[in-house]
Formats: sequence, C-alpha cells, structure tokens
Amino acid sequence: MLLLLVACVHTVDITLSAAEIAPKMANAEEWDGPTGVLGALSPEAKVSVGALLGSLVGDARVGTAVADAAAELQKPDPAGSLEFHPGEGEPTSSARVAEAQDTLAPQWAPGTATVTSVQLRSSSSLKVALVDKDLQTDDPIGTVVLTGAQLGRALGRDGVLTIQTAEQTSGQLLSVSILVVKSGG
Repeated sequence: MLLLLVACVHTVDITLSAAEIAPKMANAEEWDGPTGVLGALSPEAKVSVGALLGSLVGDARVGTAVADAAAELQKPDPAGSLEFHPGEGEPTSSARVAEAQDTLAPQWAPGTATVTSVQLRSSSSLKVALVDKDLQTDDPIGTVVLTGAQLGRALGRDGVLTIQTAEQTSGQLLSVSILVVKSGG
C-alpha cells in the first residue's frame, strides 16, 4: 500500500505538528538562560538560588518561583521554516514555523507550519529547519530532510507520524512529527 501511495501523485497539505529537542546543545551548553555570572542552573543550584532569593524578599515561595522561571528560560525558543521540494525541476513551496517559547517539545496548531496544496511524489522531500531564537544570534537546532517515502507513510496513516531525526542533527533535534492529509479534506 505504501508503494501505491507514493507511486501516485497526491495533492496534500503537510504540517509540522511537533518536535522534540535535546535538553542541551551538542556541545553540552544550555540553549538559553542565565549562563553568564550564574552559569547553568543545576537542580542543586536552583534550590540554592531559590533559598537565597526567598531569604532576601522574606518569602520562600517568591524565591522558588524566580528560580523555576530562570530554569524555564534555559529552554530553546524554536522557530524555523519548511521547504517542500515536489521533484526535480518543480518549484518549491515553503512555510514559516512560528516561534514557540521556552520548550523542548514545541507543538504547532493545525494550519500553522503547513505547506498547502503541494504535489506529493516519490521524488518529493520536505526540509525542516529549526533554530533557537535568541536576542543576538540564533542557535541552529537542526535541519532534517524527510523523503517522499516518509511523507507517503504519513499520508497512509490516520494521524501524526513521528520520525526520529537525531542522527541528522548531531543529537539536537531528536524527532519531528508531521501530518500529511489530502488537500481540502
């Protein structure tokens, strides 16, 4: 059945619905957050910072909340693009992947991060490129290329297909989840 799906040309919509990002960059550095004077916040450091801040303001709950917020800010802010290649000599289609805030498991709603009404063939491919949006310089999370066969498998499913991608991205982008549906359906 899979061969039949990709042997034919289908007009489809392809959505990046989710991704899974490694807790740290390939070089073992934190994605974001207070890495200057404080350094990365380990669980022990988070407790110490929370206790110190709590004692300064006279409320342990405030200190814990600030330390928790600082730890959340160390997670990446993924954003990027999709680029669909229908086959040799055919024009590409692209879509923007909106920024998700402070998460290792971003999700995008249906209709966003979507290339629409594209011709899926066995020779098609989808390039997914994600970066961690930063104030000064964005850090690359990873770029992966999904094949026509993978996209055809997603079309044949009734739901989202998750594809492991760590080997394509030095272990930074662990997986992407895509939904492929016939256009207008």
